[in-house]
Amino acid sequence: MPASKAFIHQHLDQILDLLNDGICITDAEGIILYLNRRYEEISSLSREVMVGRSAQDFVRQGMLNIIVNPEVVQTRSMVTRVQNTSTGRRLLLEGHPIFDDLGKVIMCITFVRDESSMADLQASLLRQKEVIETFSKIGLGAKAIDNCQLEVVQSAVMQDLYRRISRIAPSDVPVLILGETGTGKDVIARRIHYLSERSKGPFIKIDCGSMVPSLIEAELFGYEGGSFTGAQRKGKMGLIEAASRGTLFLDEIGELPLSMQVKLLRVLQDGEIVRVGSITAKKTDVRILAATNKNLEQAVTKGEFRRDLYFRLKFIEIKLPPLRERVTEIVPMAHAFLNYYSRKYSREMSFTKEADKALTSYSWPGNVRELRNMVHGLSVSIEGCIIDAYDLPFVIKGTKKKKERLMIANSVRSYRESMEDFECRFLDEVLSGCNSVNEAADKLGMDRSTLFRKIKSWKKRGVVLGEMKLHS
Repeated sequence: MPASKAFIHQHLDQILDLLNDGICITDAEGIILYLNRRYEEISSLSREVMVGRSAQDFVRQGMLNIIVNPEVVQTRSMVTRVQNTSTGRRLLLEGHPIFDDLGKVIMCITFVRDESSMADLQASLLRQKEVIETFSKIGLGAKAIDNCQLEVVQSAVMQDLYRRISRIAPSDVPVLILGETGTGKDVIARRIHYLSERSKGPFIKIDCGSMVPSLIEAELFGYEGGSFTGAQRKGKMGLIEAASRGTLFLDEIGELPLSMQVKLLRVLQDGEIVRVGSITAKKTDVRILAATNKNLEQAVTKGEFRRDLYFRLKFIEIKLPPLRERVTEIVPMAHAFLNYYSRKYSREMSFTKEADKALTSYSWPGNVRELRNMVHGLSVSIEGCIIDAYDLPFVIKGTKKKKERLMIANSVRSYRESMEDFECRFLDEVLSGCNSVNEAADKLGMDRSTLFRKIKSWKKRGVVLGEMKLHS
């Protein structure tokens, strides 16, 4: 025997003991030649008792109800059977013939698997499948653009806030994040998660305000098969369960129905959930972060939010200031967003100093979200590489002459108003550079009648678009 084969043969017992399947080797007469350690574990029979004896002896003694080696030798092919042991185990047997050089069956090797272990494995695989299916339906946000925002922390108030986040993140306590719409509450929640010991686990964001009221319980807590019309036959894991060993972020928690607030309180108090259609509670290991732009104290007073849940969530409270109170961060943040989108769209773009001044003069009612959306829109719509003050949607031209007299809209404006201003300026410049509405419509990729409607709509509001005659 070559040295390498001798080495393997010397350590063969150790190698076979590493397998998850039990192994039983018998000769052609049914005498047991070898058992590995796993076989001893699942059969509760030791090697000392079995090796050297006929497998039929253990059938006659009632310790096994069936064996496969006689049938394997006779049929010269693989045989599978289910074996019951005297200890109550059900084992799946898979016997294979071993031939000599003349084609004669000289041994039978039987692989033995514990059905209960297979059931556990199947349940584990089913849970993994549920988690994968659940995650495939969850939008976890644009991590790269969030990180872009996280790098811009220059104001004293935000630096203090981030130092506080670093202190509380490693704990497991609930955190309530307060702030106006668009201030970046989800970004703060993600930062808490990534700085915590749960960072390797899932981060699941749930928008409580956008969930269908009739389905919110099934989405959050999951359901058993056949619980209601349209339910999946095998049931479904809920989002809370899917966030196990990770972080669950409940955005717009103030919109959660009172009936669901009671169930969420149980998760916070007892760490348990009950699926729809089930009476059995399941333990869950999840950290709860919540956010809202509502005044929850007033909601509690009005009976719109449970007092006990409010104080459970308010274990630690973080108040995120609006962008207008972080003026020193506006320009760096705008530049960071522009750099991100410039790389994304392979464009080298920059703001002028006049544009930077205009950015800090605006009140940003939509906060960081409005700033990010505006920069994104400019990065794809501006013809050149330089963004000037008059390119900004909230900057309105005071005249249609070549001289560009600008007026900054300092008053608080809604997102819709800002986008309408952007449309007005954009259409005005396109129409000014065209000889006809047809030409402008072609350049915009817009139907001619749609463009006419927009021109007439702005005319009714006292705005004449384009220094041109409206030819067809």
